[in-house]
Amino acid sequence: MIAKIRDVGRGGFGVASGPDGPVMIPHVLAGETVRFRIQRHSHNVYWGEAIEIIHPSAHRVSPPCPLYLECGGCNLQHASPEHQVEIKSGILRRNLRRIAHIIDPPPIAISASPPFHYRTRMVLKIQNGRAGFFQRNSHRVIPVNSCPLMPSVMQERLRELCQYSQIRNIEDGQLVLLSNGEEVAASVADGREWQDLDEPGRIVFHLPDGSFCVNPHNFVQANRFTMASMQAYAHPRSARIHQGVDLYAGAGFLTLSLARACNRKVWAVESDPGNLEMLRHNLAANGLDHVLPLQRKISGRHWPQADFILADPPRKGMPARVLSALASAPPVEMVLFSCDSATFSRDLAFLLKRDFSLVECALIDNFPQSDHIEVIARLQGPV
Repeated sequence: MIAKIRDVGRGGFGVASGPDGPVMIPHVLAGETVRFRIQRHSHNVYWGEAIEIIHPSAHRVSPPCPLYLECGGCNLQHASPEHQVEIKSGILRRNLRRIAHIIDPPPIAISASPPFHYRTRMVLKIQNGRAGFFQRNSHRVIPVNSCPLMPSVMQERLRELCQYSQIRNIEDGQLVLLSNGEEVAASVADGREWQDLDEPGRIVFHLPDGSFCVNPHNFVQANRFTMASMQAYAHPRSARIHQGVDLYAGAGFLTLSLARACNRKVWAVESDPGNLEMLRHNLAANGLDHVLPLQRKISGRHWPQADFILADPPRKGMPARVLSALASAPPVEMVLFSCDSATFSRDLAFLLKRDFSLVECALIDNFPQSDHIEVIARLQGPV
């Protein structure tokens, strides 16, 4: 069958018209004419495979990774870096219209990233003594000793570790690599038992708003090049802000920025003990004694009333009870971060219906070579 690709959406799949409905095809670009075959049908969607690119897009490039078509990680290496951002901003705008019900989305500020060597943290699966990534649509591991998303020092450390008995003697485990582009910390697990392979086992990122220290098991933003851009959005814009809350503080990445702007009182809420330990370390290292860490799970109104709310929830977004609590006692200003534009748009729709106003929207390309992004909304509370 032959069809023209209408668009590229979630998962990097191109959308074509098949004889019985839409067909989702990977590794294609909008406007391309492709010969394809249908592989399967599930959930009222047909899934296909491109056999031949008859008329390629001007935005098509040769993927630099030899494992691109096999590996389950990247899904946009066949598009130029500039076009990747266009694809992602298109996905975001469609979700803002379809899910958030914003008929005319505001201008979206875009922060780009270098296309490769950007990852701060990588998790590899170990099977039968070999480390690698899952094959696309499979639980089979493809062994690797390098990846173009890794900084050079991380790739060098991976090649070293692949020769070590700590890796080669593991039948089923994981390897975590953490890097700021200059140093690397590695940790390996055989089953549930973790072993740190480097001393001191921590990496420090030197950022405009302070030093940010994490270990391989802490949550850390994926892109070392865009960390400063993300922190800039955590600064309140209103002059009426004196107290703030970071609802999903992690190890304190955004808390550092919020604390620089709110000099009276800041509460940092985090449930994970490991993240909380590093959060306390980072606050002490940066002399931020006006920040109070709170070990709580965000499931309802479990934070103090404040002028400013910062929220960077997991990919699934915020629970309905948290959104309701925000609406019942709204802050003067709120900044919402998300790595999923669909759940972001869902949460945004709830807040807009409760008279919050969207004053700023941004896209940070935290994940070049894939369809994932970091999206940010600055909201003004009901007046």
